[in-house]
Amino acid sequence: MNSTSFYPVWSTLVYFDIFRYPLREDELVRFCHHEPLNRIEIRQTINELIKEGLVFKIGEYYSLKDEIELVLRREAGNSRAVKKWEKARTYSKMMSKFPFVRGVWISGSLSKDFMDENSDIDYFIITKADRLWISRTFMILFKKIFLLNSHKNFCVNYFIDENHLKIQDENLFTATELLTLRPLTNESLYKKFLTANLWANQYLPGYRTTPFESLFELPISKFQKTTEFILEIFPLKFIDSIFLKITKKHWIKKFKTIETDLRNQQMRSEKHVSKHHPQGYQHKVMRLYEERLENSPMWLIHQEHNHIHVA
Repeated sequence: MNSTSFYPVWSTLVYFDIFRYPLREDELVRFCHHEPLNRIEIRQTINELIKEGLVFKIGEYYSLKDEIELVLRREAGNSRAVKKWEKARTYSKMMSKFPFVRGVWISGSLSKDFMDENSDIDYFIITKADRLWISRTFMILFKKIFLLNSHKNFCVNYFIDENHLKIQDENLFTATELLTLRPLTNESLYKKFLTANLWANQYLPGYRTTPFESLFELPISKFQKTTEFILEIFPLKFIDSIFLKITKKHWIKKFKTIETDLRNQQMRSEKHVSKHHPQGYQHKVMRLYEERLENSPMWLIHQEHNHIHVA
């Protein structure tokens, strides 16, 4: 069995199996790890894996488990996501009018067109430089006051500013989340973002971002211009730093049981970035991924060829 084509396909299926998410052939091409394989190479490799009893084809989907329930779950989640997109667009347009917001993009499960019964709509926010923590504070207050702190349709857990677009965590999980971001506003800024994070293509070299019909290029509204103009009479750089310190102190107290280095990564609170992932999902996924690879019957083949490095 040819490790050059085999291992990237196997690795991709293992990764998505963590999410209990079987893949179509075209998705294997897009998400194939480390090596850009075409449909013919994918199909040949998949057929070999099926003959070996390592992969199962259920309808148009491929999975490591011969369980129709996984396909039914996926299709139900895909249908649920279609209904959620209208709400996501509505909230995105509203959020784009908040002071100092420059980009609103969909992340998380909805960015992959899947929603289960408990999924939130996650947003990735780009702000004006030196105004990130002011912008974030406005959004959090809006959520607490007007949405009664509901996360369901308004989960704002990642902010960066327009002058610091490079994401710090360079790994397979982050590359997948980064490339599947769905930009709903500010196409030009999105292109700059992709350029700043070309490292992600090393993990998913076959992934090609596509234009989305939902993308709208909104000019800064009169309300936003007026609000920002009025706010500029205050020492905003100083206020931004104060909001950062208050939030950081609150998170240290609230998540004191999390080891310091891990907390600093999961709850990144810096001048140009705010990351709120207290559950440490990235670390859990990557740990499971590496454990499953190492415990799979294919690991010896991978080691013998020494062709691809996991992380």
